[in-house]
Amino acid sequence: MQLSEWRTLSAEEQERESERLDPYGRDPLFDQIEAAFREEHGGQEGVAEVFCGMGSGVGPYVGIFVSIRRGSPRVRLPKVYLGFSVFRTYQKAARRGS
Repeated sequence: MQLSEWRTLSAEEQERESERLDPYGRDPLFDQIEAAFREEHGGQEGVAEVFCGMGSGVGPYVGIFVSIRRGSPRVRLPKVYLGFSVFRTYQKAARRGS
């Protein structure tokens, strides 16, 4: 499925369909969702990385994983984006003098 088709689904359909995607595969839709999320939310100063797929430590579950720099201004992210749950992870603050 392409992103344009995905966007035509209702929020409930997107959530249901996102749960059916193979978390171990690399569906092309993941790359499209990731790029759309990055375009919409990735410009915030604290957003370091964005990944759509299966994140480490959450089991066989797909979502959007956003790495946020500690000490940066507050980052505003949705809880769900196009049917995918959004997870925040925080990077360690850089050591002074390093």
